[in-house]
Amino acid sequence: MPIIGWMHEMQQLSPEDMRGFWRRYYTPSNMTLLLVGDVQPAQAMRLVRRYYGGWRGEKTPPRVWTQDPPARSSERVMLPDARVRLPVWMRFYRAPTLGSSLAQPVAKTAKKPPASSYMALLYVEELLGDGETGWLYESLVRRKKLASSVSISYYPFSRGEGSLAVVIHPVEGVHRDEIEKAYEEAVMEAQKRDISEEDMQRVRAQMQAAAIFARDDLQGMASLLATLMMIGADPAWINSWEAELKRVKAEDVRHWMRFVMNNDHHVTGYAVPKENPSPSKGETL
Repeated sequence: MPIIGWMHEMQQLSPEDMRGFWRRYYTPSNMTLLLVGDVQPAQAMRLVRRYYGGWRGEKTPPRVWTQDPPARSSERVMLPDARVRLPVWMRFYRAPTLGSSLAQPVAKTAKKPPASSYMALLYVEELLGDGETGWLYESLVRRKKLASSVSISYYPFSRGEGSLAVVIHPVEGVHRDEIEKAYEEAVMEAQKRDISEEDMQRVRAQMQAAAIFARDDLQGMASLLATLMMIGADPAWINSWEAELKRVKAEDVRHWMRFVMNNDHHVTGYAVPKENPSPSKGETL
């Protein structure tokens, strides 16, 4: 489908719309072919020419990259849904990525984030949200016993700005206002907490181990290489990222934790069972 959006928009699309989109964008000039694994280059190129050589190239229209306007306030969303069994509290923060650190800003007044930003946020993701050893788990699950699980996800391989997402499952009987207040207190506590060299080394070791396992998966490697090329990064990054990781200092991690998670420009969502949304006073569903 040309777009993923509102259902009423997708319902207006016809089969010809989809075929036109395919013809316009699925062309050799807009494609990258990667071969990974134990291949013979000469034999591989013969196969490429056999299956792709006769594919007529079409020049794709120039891509116009838009940039979200600066956020001026936070937003709040309540989602009652029959598929939800237990309430889920979520918060999304706008965050820089590898792609946004490479691209030239669309707006002349916008500033390009430094390369250290996305690497520092990988440390933030691990320190705060790494399972039972994460600082948020320690605060909300172990100490205060307000949540059954806490997770943080951050994906740095976007072409433009991305997001850092926090997902919390409150224990039964805990109201979302209580979990939100406890979460914000835990974040403030984490921002003041000393980040030791032992913390930094632990995170580095975890990410390096994950990278070693990932390299055993040829499909995963091909996907990562293709992603790097699509966002405008050098595929050689796959061999240099560990050096970048080691250059990140504790003060970089603290700075980007505060920069991303300490502002009011976020979106907070709460998914609840449809039969009992239980809105807060003054809240509109």
